[in-house]
Order: sequence, then structure tokens, then C-alpha cells
Amino acid sequence: MALTRLSSFNRLEFKLSQCSIVDESLKNCRIGDWNLSCSPALSITNLNVAGFEEALLLTVVPPSGIDGQSPLEVSKIAEMVIGGFVLFLSLKGSLHIRQDGCGAMPVVYSKEAHVVSSSPSVISDLRYDEALGKLLTQTNVFFPFGLTAKPGVKRLLPNHTLSIPEFKVARHWSNREISQDLDLADVGGPIVDELKKILASLCNSAPLLLSLTAGRDRRILAGCAQGLPQVEAFTSNFDLDSDWDSKTAKLVAEYLNIPHVTHELVEVTEAERQEFFECTGYSFAGRTSYAFLTGPARINAWVVSGHCGEIGRNYYPAFTDKSVAPEEVIRALKLPAHEQFLSAAKEWLEGLDGLNGRQLADLLYIEARLGCWAGPQLARPSQYRGRIAPFGHKRIVELMLRAKRDNRSKNSLPQQVIKEIDHRLLSFRFSPRGRKEAIRVGLARLGFSSLSNRV
Repeated sequence: MALTRLSSFNRLEFKLSQCSIVDESLKNCRIGDWNLSCSPALSITNLNVAGFEEALLLTVVPPSGIDGQSPLEVSKIAEMVIGGFVLFLSLKGSLHIRQDGCGAMPVVYSKEAHVVSSSPSVISDLRYDEALGKLLTQTNVFFPFGLTAKPGVKRLLPNHTLSIPEFKVARHWSNREISQDLDLADVGGPIVDELKKILASLCNSAPLLLSLTAGRDRRILAGCAQGLPQVEAFTSNFDLDSDWDSKTAKLVAEYLNIPHVTHELVEVTEAERQEFFECTGYSFAGRTSYAFLTGPARINAWVVSGHCGEIGRNYYPAFTDKSVAPEEVIRALKLPAHEQFLSAAKEWLEGLDGLNGRQLADLLYIEARLGCWAGPQLARPSQYRGRIAPFGHKRIVELMLRAKRDNRSKNSLPQQVIKEIDHRLLSFRFSPRGRKEAIRVGLARLGFSSLSNRV
């Protein structure tokens, strides 16, 4: 598999405004009194949605099985779409905007500029707060609960609807009604079936590039992709930890008969790094802002990511079933106790009374971690056709959330899913976790392999 250094970005962007100027290099259409412009790489589909006068669906993956004529229920659309999407619903002079349940296609908005878009960078009328931008670029911080580095620009959280021209936001879904009652055996098989359908459908339109590591979620995806045509795997070798990833991923790929390559860290220039932050709206930092400018040279491929799989393994520990303070929420996100962060956390907690501690932690992961951290990464500029996180599909998310609380601790659920695919995939080591594993890896790196095998 050939590697290439990025020379130009593929920007999966859109902008909704009442501006009459049309850019002929973009796709352009109208809904209600608003003009929608988007990247040619995105798909626009007219829908017939019950209860609304007009409806447009903006997607990364062209939808199948939607003819635009048959009436659809709003709640069913997410089940019919793979990957990120934005739904525009027009009724009586108002436009109601929703996104996919994990924020894989980001939405930001400004009441001041009267614009809705995919990234703060698209709203060029407003300037960044330099202090907030500096906070982000020097640390591994992201902006939670709808905050951005541009004053006056807010991010729409998953499970919320933005109504314009009022620019009001209201929650339309929570996991309050999802019962946590399924055993592992009731969840594992259906998850595998759904993932296989998604990957097979993606494969019909373009090759698949699996981002493979020594982790469980990506191993599940690789196992579900086995036997599909045009599937390749790659591992990004950022550091010593990912060296472990690449060696294990290679063994897994060989076992599944999937071609695999490891590509090394390539330092970016400061100009390239600043362009990265500008293109992503200063939404997140971390190592991807310093490197990752090489990758498999499959320009027309879907990059398949393990994002969202952490829902199935209790990424955030459950809160107590008592009242939760904003400070506890920010601590769980591992973010600094910044005044704006605390204020936003307090606002987010409003209306969530009655959720148990596990449900609250799950919703925090979906809306803050996925919607504000993973979503901008999935949509960041790249040389690929798009990044897809199959675990973020509505049916799979709900299956994971329905597993009994204890069944999602200690990786029990992903282990069960792997077992459903091929129990022999469990024989390959996973990413080092815990004290014993850390000691074993440390000894091996120092050249004491014989001792590491005894730990």
C-alpha cells in the first residue's frame, strides 16, 4: 500500500445563510428562506418527512433506500443513514436542524452572524479568542458543551435541535427511557450483524481503510470486514505505545488476510499546524495536530474508525445516583476548571434530573466526548473520501446502552462481540492496560523479553 504526504485538504464543509451570493464551485440549494452551500464531496437528498413542509438531508455517505417520495418519520431517519449527517426540516417559516446522534458531522451556529455551518472557521465574520486558542493549542484540551474558541459561535450538541431564525436549542432525545436489561449474549450477535451490514454497504461505494490498533473496537471492525473486497488496514506509529499497536495490528491483519501497513510519524511545519487548527476551528488539540500528515494513498476510500465503541465499555465511570455538580462533570472529562467550562457544564446538567449515574455518564460521553471532541476529528480535512465510525450508528448505540451495567465493565461487552466474530481473535494481545501489562511492556522495551513473559 503506497503512502502519500498530504498536499491539499478535502474539506467536508457546509454553510447555511441568507446570503444571496452563490459560489459555483460548491453545491447550492434552498430550503425555506435559507441558502445551503456545501462541499461537492457531500450528498444532498430531498426527503418527505411527516409533519414538515420541506426536508433536506446532508450526508457524508450517499444514502440508500431513501427515494425522497415515501413519507418518513423523523425518528427513523438515523436508522437509514451510515456516517455523519445533518437534517434540515422546514415548517411555517422556521427551520429545525438536527445532526446524527454522535456528532460525526459537526454543526456550529452564530445568532450574531445569522449563520449555521460545519466549523467555526467557516463563519469568517467573527474572530477567535486568542487566549482560548492558546489554551487549546498548548494542551490536550477540547471545548465541551457547545463552546468554541470563537465568542458568539456555539456548537450544536448531539440529541439537540437548533431552530432558526430564533437560534434556540432544545433537547429532543436522552437515554432516560432506555432500559439497561440485556445480557451479553443478547447484545453481541446483533451488534456483529449490524456492523457487517454497514461495512458491506460502504464497500459497495468505495474501498475501506481500517484504522487498526491493538484495541478491541478496531479489532471488532477488522473481524467484521474479513472477506469483503477492497479492504486494507493501516496503523499510525506515533510513539512507543503505538509501536505495540502496529506489531499486534500486523498479526491480526495477517490472521484475517487483510493487507496492512504501518506509517510513521512525520513532523508538520508550524505553518501546516496553524492551517490544521484554522481548518478545524481550533476545536481540539492532541497529537493529530502535530503529525499524521502521511497515510495510505487511497484518495477515494472510506477510513473506518473505532470511535464511539467506547460506549460499550463504560469509558466514563458512573456518577453517583445523587445530584452531580458541574465540577464533577468537568473532572470526569479531564478538563481544567475553566470558568466557561464550569458554566457550560451547569447549563448542560439542567433537565437531566432522574437519570441514574450510569445513564448520565453515558450521555456525557455521547454529547461531550463524541459531539465536541471526536466529531470534529472525524470531520477534519483529509485526503480521503471521509471518516466513518460504524459504532456510532443509532441501532448499535442503543444496543450498547441496553446492556446491563455490569456487562459493560472490564471490557466484557467488546470481548463478547469479538467472541461472536471469531474467538481466536481474543488470543492476540490487546493494548497495554493496568499495572501488570505496563510492567510487561516496559521490560520488553528494555530488552528483557524473557522477564516480560513471566509478568
